[in-house]
Amino acid sequence: VPDDAFEDFLIIRGFDDVMDDYVLTSNIENIETLQISGDGGHGGAAKNLIGIEDFVSLERLSLSEMHQLTDLDLSKNMSLKSLNLGELFGQISISFPENSTEFSTFYCYTLSKLEELDFSNCPNLEKIEIQDNYKLVSINLQNGNNTLIGTNDFHIDENPNLTCIQVDNVAYSTANWIIRNDNPNAYFSEDCSLEGLTYVPDDNFEQALIDLGYDDVLDDYVVTDNINI
Repeated sequence: VPDDAFEDFLIIRGFDDVMDDYVLTSNIENIETLQISGDGGHGGAAKNLIGIEDFVSLERLSLSEMHQLTDLDLSKNMSLKSLNLGELFGQISISFPENSTEFSTFYCYTLSKLEELDFSNCPNLEKIEIQDNYKLVSINLQNGNNTLIGTNDFHIDENPNLTCIQVDNVAYSTANWIIRNDNPNAYFSEDCSLEGLTYVPDDNFEQALIDLGYDDVLDDYVVTDNINI
């Protein structure tokens, strides 16, 4: 556990006894719930949570007011069911449990520098609430199992810069999920990587656009901004 603030938190909670960058795995491997918030001796000053991968029984993780946290790798926490993040002000990178059958619930509010979220490896996601993330641009929900998320379990609120939400099926998401008006630029798509491109399937037409300088490669797509002037 190389981060002193995280280890100090574990010492205060009685899971460790000396600041030496290590904690007995047997002391943490049965912990099911972990809540870290605030600064000082409460773990809030941690920059990373390296070592959390050995919390193999962890089911519920809540982090708030950890203003220096920049890396949150939960890819090995296969027992994790619920993740609650609030008021994290660093340029944070989040890695979710890889293809976990347990992970089902995600809450996130006021992550001031978060730009994207990717749940494509979370096939059992059932509830999602994302609110007040002003730099959030994209969310990938395309996990092959979107029907698990019902109408009352989808809450995407007050993310003014959010644009593309990648989903399994646009028709299903449009019929069952509501994008509130406080997300003025958000929309559903089955392939966010193609957003900003116009489909031009006819090779002769696309070649004409290339000859005119509006495109540069014959690939059935042209940058929309190049042709909407």
